Amino acid sequence: MGEFDSLYKYILTEKSSELLGFDEFTIINHVIQMLEKNGNVEKSFSIKGKSGVDHIFDISCMHNGRRLLVDVNFANKPLDDSIVLASFAKTLEVKDELYLLIAWPGLIESAQDLVKFYKINLIQSTSLDNLSKDLDTFLEDHSKK
Repeated sequence: MGEFDSLYKYILTEKSSELLGFDEFTIINHVIQMLEKNGNVEKSFSIKGKSGVDHIFDISCMHNGRRLLVDVNFANKPLDDSIVLASFAKTLEVKDELYLLIAWPGLIESAQDLVKFYKINLIQSTSLDNLSKDLDTFLEDHSKK
């Protein structure tokens, strides 16, 4: 006797196909390419905090005579408070450095409230185009300070 199997057909949109294989490293490499326009960029940068503990940041570069430290967090759903709390702990240790948290696709509401309370620089994005625009704006805003 024969068997009956259901067959399904899926068609990926261009945007969806771009996201296949998309992960934190894709975002990090995109940010590095953008920051390299301004000079030397280091990946997985380690810096000793005021307590003597080494802290690792995804990206480091010099921006207007000041070190910019960037962390990228990627998930399939909005990120929770723990990401912000970990970032805040690191920023306390390296208070004199400029810090940027990139959250993909973004943060839950309580985490966004923590970012505001702790005054952490944040970019939330779901597309590389928007990330590029927001990063350009961030860099421009921090060129004036």
